[in-house]
Amino acid sequence: MIVIDHHEYTPEEFALGSFRIRPYDGDLIAKQQFDFHLVFDLGNDPVNVSCRGLVVKMNEQTGLVARYQSPQPFYERKLIDYIRAWKGV
Repeated sequence: MIVIDHHEYTPEEFALGSFRIRPYDGDLIAKQQFDFHLVFDLGNDPVNVSCRGLVVKMNEQTGLVARYQSPQPFYERKLIDYIRAWKGV
């Protein structure tokens, strides 16, 4: 789950370094930097990671497409494990 301005979104697409949320009904605009949280469970281990993102594209057809900086190595490893599980790898 991605939390932006206290609103929870389930990403349509998610990868290390980028995501897409569609539909998105928040206040972000193209090229805006923003703070958000990645919130997920890895087994019985709840994880909440603060991240910094950049809106790459924002319109009604594409939704919100954003890039983000990788979190600290400890959380990056957890995120990689979560992405693998999410994609069924």
